[in-house]
Amino acid sequence: MDIRVLGHAEATYTIVYTIAVGVAGYIMDVESHRLAFILAAGLLLIAALSRLPFPDLRGEVEEESELPYRDKLILGMVAMFMIAGTGMLMMIPAIPILEVRVLNLSNTVIGIAMAINSLTYVLFSELWGRVITRPSHVIRVFQLGFIAIGAMAMVYFASTSAWYVYLASALCAIGGSAISIGWQAFSMGIPDYRTEDLSALHLTTCGIRGLYAPLLGSLSIELVGVRRTFIIAAVLVVSALFMAEALIRPLRERFEF
Repeated sequence: MDIRVLGHAEATYTIVYTIAVGVAGYIMDVESHRLAFILAAGLLLIAALSRLPFPDLRGEVEEESELPYRDKLILGMVAMFMIAGTGMLMMIPAIPILEVRVLNLSNTVIGIAMAINSLTYVLFSELWGRVITRPSHVIRVFQLGFIAIGAMAMVYFASTSAWYVYLASALCAIGGSAISIGWQAFSMGIPDYRTEDLSALHLTTCGIRGLYAPLLGSLSIELVGVRRTFIIAAVLVVSALFMAEALIRPLRERFEF
């Protein structure tokens, strides 16, 4: 499968999402939030009733093949994302506190930051779709994503004005798009397992760390403060770089010929 298609799809989704957010905000300003919820519910219902066929381009996979959670390489990637993802989600409660309570940013500034995030996400989704041509490239893209998100955390730690938040928003989009495109490319391109199994494993572990990591972030805010929480998050995210490096050689040996 041409990975550039993933980049196009992700970029298109982000553009539509950004437009929808703007329209929803306008509707809430001129009408009411109830109308926005009614329209959203209607669109979700249409989406739920719609189904587009998505062919599996990898060919037949043996039904007796092992499940991915028994594969040491796959488990290594899951562990890598559990560490990095914990750091990422720890920042969820810290970011609004820093932006609103500490920096006293206006709604306009936060809106601009979100727009920067969306634009950067679109551009880098296209980029990642072009640079991934083999499985080992996925790991390099993950590493670049971890670096970007680690840098985002440090920018938030040092932030004193809106310009820091703008930069952090761009870095967040770079890292987020790298992880999203990278995992989709990996799960669709590995011949040993079904895409559904790999996606299910990844999303399940996302849900698990979503249960505890924000709470851990809140606890950290109470114990060491908002800014130091970003340092803890950055250390966790960047530590995943070394775990990723250890996965490149076995990935090449198994899937690159």
